[in-house]
Amino acid sequence: MVAIVSIASPAAVILNILVIAAVRSRKELQKNPNILLSSMAVADILVGAINMPLSATVDFVISRQVFDDRICLVDLLNVYFMHALTTCTLYHLILIAWERNQAIRNCYEHKVKMTRSRLKKLAITAWFLAALTPIPGIVVTAQGINYDFIIEAISAFFLLILICLILYFYLMVYRETRKSRLITQVTVLVKTKLENRVAMTCALASAAVIPSVVPIATVGLLGDLYPGFRKSSVFRSAETLL
Repeated sequence: MVAIVSIASPAAVILNILVIAAVRSRKELQKNPNILLSSMAVADILVGAINMPLSATVDFVISRQVFDDRICLVDLLNVYFMHALTTCTLYHLILIAWERNQAIRNCYEHKVKMTRSRLKKLAITAWFLAALTPIPGIVVTAQGINYDFIIEAISAFFLLILICLILYFYLMVYRETRKSRLITQVTVLVKTKLENRVAMTCALASAAVIPSVVPIATVGLLGDLYPGFRKSSVFRSAETLL
């Protein structure tokens, strides 16, 4: 797992920097909706630059069977950034799915409503909420309060709600796409097909992210009920996948 994360870490940083560079340098990509894409790429850069090295450090120390308070602090930071950046990505995916839904439902009004200022405010809100989301669980863990199952159940349920919102908006996109097949006006049809293509790309990105969230939520939720899920190797594997 250390080897996998060590390879994935610089790749995640470099590839997401290229995403931001492409959006900034290519004129055809300098569209307002790509503000959300660039913001999500920043979250993924932080995963590669902060979260993955912390996770690899914890894995390496566990493999060497060296334990002290400093490692507990590193792991606490790792868990905070993992939760914060995961929810940040999911918040952005929700916003992107919602924005795609609006683009297909009201293709002419969309450009007026989705201004750069509004999208930047939405991205900032996603970051702010993501920073706050893991704090209650981290405080409870740091204080040694024995509410682990309740915290994990709430976290798993919360992740399920976020995933359901993403699926809901793409279901709405699919319904609007089916309606667009009845459109006969050429200009509207071309615009709708373009928005559909972008929506499909975003949906594929969401489809890649969602399965990686489910194992870590399952392990966290069932850890207090089934001893097999308490094993360090099981949790670390789920975290590596995430």
